[in-house]
Amino acid sequence: MPARILRACALGVLLGGGVLLGAGCATRSRAETRAPVAEPLRVPNVPPRVIAGPPEPEASLPTDTIDVTATEAPPATETASTRKPQPKSERNTAAAKPPATPPGPTEAATETKPEGESILSTPETVNDKEMERKIRETMRRAGTHLKNLNFATLNDNAKKDYTNAQSFLRQAETALANRNLSLASDQADKAEKLARGLTERSSGSV
Repeated sequence: MPARILRACALGVLLGGGVLLGAGCATRSRAETRAPVAEPLRVPNVPPRVIAGPPEPEASLPTDTIDVTATEAPPATETASTRKPQPKSERNTAAAKPPATPPGPTEAATETKPEGESILSTPETVNDKEMERKIRETMRRAGTHLKNLNFATLNDNAKKDYTNAQSFLRQAETALANRNLSLASDQADKAEKLARGLTERSSGSV
């Protein structure tokens, strides 16, 4: 009986030592398998400071380059004290000379007027009245010829002459209103000539 107990104790001691030995090996292997500790960061060296020297003084201008314009004397201007006095004889002559007179109304009246203005401004004379009477008589004859014609029965050329004659009569009337007797006489003669020709052709065709 005591032998069994001793054996059991010895076996327990062996088992306990084996367990401790195994635990120590496991701990060592875990310590060996741990990640290596990272090395600390290396801080770069500070670059050497470059200290700039004091600025070089600007080259001073030579004293002989002073602004010339400041030393130049301004141009001499004629002052009242330096003017030469005007001779008394010249002053008297200038005072005695009368000023130029503007043209009087008589000179403006003598200026010639355009021909058209003189015709319009002249009073109506006996000859003008007689000429106007003849023009109106010519216009009356031309109008009578045109009234005696039947415009619908005229051919194309005759209708054209009829229309032109009426136009000449209107132009003659306008010229008379503007007191342009020469133009009125010319237009009245043209109207009478066309109207008489139409009457003669119309009579011959019948």
